[in-house]
Amino acid sequence: MKAFPQNLSYLQTDEAKELIIKPISSFPDDVYSDEAVDEILYQTRGHPYLIQFLCLLVIDQLNKEKRRPATCDDVLQQKQVFFKAGLFYFNELWNTTLQSEKERAVLGKIVQKNFEQLDKKIVRSLINKEIIEVQHDVYRFQIPLIEEFITEKLEEEGFI
Repeated sequence: MKAFPQNLSYLQTDEAKELIIKPISSFPDDVYSDEAVDEILYQTRGHPYLIQFLCLLVIDQLNKEKRRPATCDDVLQQKQVFFKAGLFYFNELWNTTLQSEKERAVLGKIVQKNFEQLDKKIVRSLINKEIIEVQHDVYRFQIPLIEEFITEKLEEEGFI
């Protein structure tokens, strides 16, 4: 029987929390404050790769400083490191997933909250790629980390 690749999407909240606080059975219980866990969940929206990479950066910093638990501030500080250390991920996103100038232009309008005259075909494509979603007739990015990266790239390239 031929196996087909499956699209890996977001984890459910309880699964994402488990990945954060107990990635392996021997992981200590006091590594993250509740606020740090909430911030990781918010920034990654349960995307498994983003969770693991952000947690790796936070844990590395805690180990260097020989302290626990991670705070919300620790997560936010490592988020900035994430954009540099995770450049391969973001370059792949920008250069492969979002290679179309039309997609980038639509994302620029979404960043600016200008939802008029959006190309519906491009919008559907961005929804299918799990970059954006519609909530209460408003388009928004699905993952705050991705939104921040894309906003910076759009500014750099003159789309906004």
